[in-house]
Amino acid sequence: MAEIEKKAVEQDGAATGGQAASVADATHRRSVDRDIMRSLPGTHAMYGMIAGAIIAYALSLVGTAIDSDLLFRGGNMVCFSLLIIGGLTYFHSYTTAKRLTRERRAEQDARR
Repeated sequence: MAEIEKKAVEQDGAATGGQAASVADATHRRSVDRDIMRSLPGTHAMYGMIAGAIIAYALSLVGTAIDSDLLFRGGNMVCFSLLIIGGLTYFHSYTTAKRLTRERRAEQDARR
């Protein structure tokens, strides 16, 4: 038991001493740079689609409450359509960001 505690203390000490280096390495090892992902226009569109889907779902609930079949069905169709398109947009943005991250890292490695 004492050996386990000793190893834990050593690991904590190593983690605090080399924390800045490990954070930089962890950032460097990510498959997608988050800054690139957030800057893509598809990602911004995805956020709008998710917001629209939430609004459409709320409208379908209102349609249920007031017994409007058109509002209920239309809200559901728009909601699920926006969610599907938003998911596809996310995956497109993710693959684009992954490619751009690879290119950026290749440039950085070439400079070194």
